[in-house]
Amino acid sequence: MAISHDGIGQVCVTLYCDDSITQGIPCCLSADNHVTACAYEDEFCGIVVNAKNSLANVIIQGIVTVPYSGETPNIGFDYLAGDGQGKVAVVSDAPKYTIFSVDTVNKTVTFLL
Repeated sequence: MAISHDGIGQVCVTLYCDDSITQGIPCCLSADNHVTACAYEDEFCGIVVNAKNSLANVIIQGIVTVPYSGETPNIGFDYLAGDGQGKVAVVSDAPKYTIFSVDTVNKTVTFLL
């Protein structure tokens, strides 16, 4: 049997968004009920599930799998922030997340928001 974390504990909210928002990227609160794509080293509030008509469905809690760039995150706990390119990156002064899995071939990380 394969291990799957898909959908575990996920909580989503709908927020307004701008044109920088696309599926699968980390996003940041930019105004009242409004998200935008994260810049380099930005703390993210969640991961975008989908976006349409200036609205975004954002996972704000639960286990997610997203692409990472730069240094490979550590299994267990590591510091993650936005990389400014729609991925997450290890950033020393960012919030610490519980990391369950790292796929170094596909450069994805599975962690608890």
